[in-house]
Amino acid sequence: MLGGRRHKKPSKSWRTCLRGCATNTWKRVKRGQITSPAKAKDLGRVAQNLGFEKTRQRGSHARWRHLDGRSTTIPSHGNAEVGGWLFRKILKQLGIDEDEFQRLC
Repeated sequence: MLGGRRHKKPSKSWRTCLRGCATNTWKRVKRGQITSPAKAKDLGRVAQNLGFEKTRQRGSHARWRHLDGRSTTIPSHGNAEVGGWLFRKILKQLGIDEDEFQRLC
């Protein structure tokens, strides 16, 4: 020990505390990752209401383009829901937030 002082251990962060939890719900809330999922046809309907046109589709991915140049790709894998980071990314490309999506749906 130099100077007779001991270094204090850093306190645990919220990430470390939640690492051992059975569910990481609080961790996801902290990061803002909890969003309600939506069906691909709902995303397509909202995109069409916002002025986007379906330009092409290859397989299960449809490309939507707006007259001002914005574009997005909406995957439609059967009846599956689009959620999480992909849902937020599509909403950002459409230029709306989750509350506005719920109103337009």
